[in-house]
Amino acid sequence: MMPGQASCSRNRGAEQGRIISGTPVQTILRLVLIAAAWICCQVPLATAQQGLKFSFEPVARYGGGANSKALWMKGQVAEEDLDRLLRFLRENSRDFVEHGGRAIFVVDGGDVAEATRIGHFLRDALIEAWLPDSSITRCVSACFFMFANSVSRIAVADSVGVHRPYFDATVLAGANPEPVRRRYESLLRDVRNNLDELLVPRDLTEKMLATPWNETYWLSREDLDRLGETQAWFEDFSAARCGVEPRLKQRLESAVASGFEAEAQALRTEFDGAAKCVVELRKRQRQQIIEKLMLDSGTN
Repeated sequence: MMPGQASCSRNRGAEQGRIISGTPVQTILRLVLIAAAWICCQVPLATAQQGLKFSFEPVARYGGGANSKALWMKGQVAEEDLDRLLRFLRENSRDFVEHGGRAIFVVDGGDVAEATRIGHFLRDALIEAWLPDSSITRCVSACFFMFANSVSRIAVADSVGVHRPYFDATVLAGANPEPVRRRYESLLRDVRNNLDELLVPRDLTEKMLATPWNETYWLSREDLDRLGETQAWFEDFSAARCGVEPRLKQRLESAVASGFEAEAQALRTEFDGAAKCVVELRKRQRQQIIEKLMLDSGTN
């Protein structure tokens, strides 16, 4: 007997529950992590929220301007969430164009294939993943693939959690060891290969796969720094479009920390100009995406 689909759950001081989907394990193109649904869910199971909830909410408390908003995603990722997200954005097109540059997660896992689809949309829309407060914002398990796929990702320590996939225990109990081993090894190869394509440090991948499904490894400040705030391709692209060298933010922070005031001022002027350019670059991309969404839906 072959084992069923792989699954996962999160553990943050609460009892675990799980939801199982029927999608088989496979690789979707080159960047999709796993097309099997190993999903993490909040408890209790009977009242678990099915699918993400989307909203545009103020972010002034996190240092944004008084009228600043961000795209919030809350709950667990479920099949067809990307379609629901696109409908929400069409219905809130003005907010998407004006305030959709950042996505904030309060996501406790879900369907990995769907999380990866959402991650690809966030990437294509040049949206930044933002987790400014570990007591409120969090991105656990399958959500990591939304976070990692985003072109830029800013998070505080202990706001991003990972662990390895697992198979449904009721199926494993009736399976033979050899097919379980083959299926599990295939699953882990898919995870490693696709995280490698996202340039996730290999030791973080191994830490994920070494963490049991009933535990969660929370990324430290050092982990997040090594993962990087910006995907390499977007760092080079935005540097070319906006006329600045990569790592400008890090050089500015280093000059400030070292007390080099003149250098810091010069770098700050350069950084502010680059930041405005990147903001406009992202906004134009969102405008183009919403125009395409409207066209595809037949909306004038």
